Amino acid sequence: MTLVEFLFYEIVRVDHVIFQDRWPNFQGLYDYLVFSDLEQDVINNPKWCLAVCETGKILQLKKARGILFDLDNTLYPREKGVFPSINERISDFVRLSTRAENGAVETLRRDYREKYGTTLGGLMRHHAVDPDEYLEYVHDIPVERMLARDDSLASFLESIDLPMAILTNGSMRHARRVLDILGVSQYFDGVCDLAATNYLGKPHPEAFLAAAALLKVPLQETVFIDDLPVNVQAAGSFGSLTIHVNGKGDGVGDIQVQKVTDLVDIFSRLPWYRM
Repeated sequence: MTLVEFLFYEIVRVDHVIFQDRWPNFQGLYDYLVFSDLEQDVINNPKWCLAVCETGKILQLKKARGILFDLDNTLYPREKGVFPSINERISDFVRLSTRAENGAVETLRRDYREKYGTTLGGLMRHHAVDPDEYLEYVHDIPVERMLARDDSLASFLESIDLPMAILTNGSMRHARRVLDILGVSQYFDGVCDLAATNYLGKPHPEAFLAAAALLKVPLQETVFIDDLPVNVQAAGSFGSLTIHVNGKGDGVGDIQVQKVTDLVDIFSRLPWYRM
């Protein structure tokens, strides 16, 4: 099979998933590939560049050996209000532990996130905060009243025939509570929580490497799914194929979807997804 034929059939195979609005005429696409100067077109034609790029993503997905999922605002919609509640308690904890005035709390948190990746990293370094005390406090929220069993999520995860793990900057207890409430604990091979990364967390490379080690899969052969651009970009720089949930067309990540179960449309064409 020639390069032209290979790219043509690969593009056509996923056309209804990704290329539906870009290559409506299969014969036209084939003629374009056959009669064009490929090297020149790759350089000069944005449409062709996009086709080659998207095909590469599908090929990388086919070769994936494991998937790393973020937890909060990724497995469930941010509209559920879980993370805003956690966020409020983080600010409360910062206020209590640093005696910062209300107006200074958010500035301090932003400064710590930029320097250390997480608010906790700054609190540990500058205020000798006990990380377990912090995690217990900020996750003390009524998750059971905010979330419920999600059968569509369970069906999606059950169809994935790859090892999967959670990579979260939260605590193990919080992660287990959320997974149990959603009814999806059984689909994950493990949880890499903040403690497992020596409290560094995402976007530090140690967090991604620890999670990949949990799956016993090289990071370069994983798919990483998260809602935060900084984490998606970090995972991509370490070699993962990245998926941005709630991306809203911002261009962050290799693939963008509004909610995680939207990935059924793409995953259903991959050899490791069982319908």
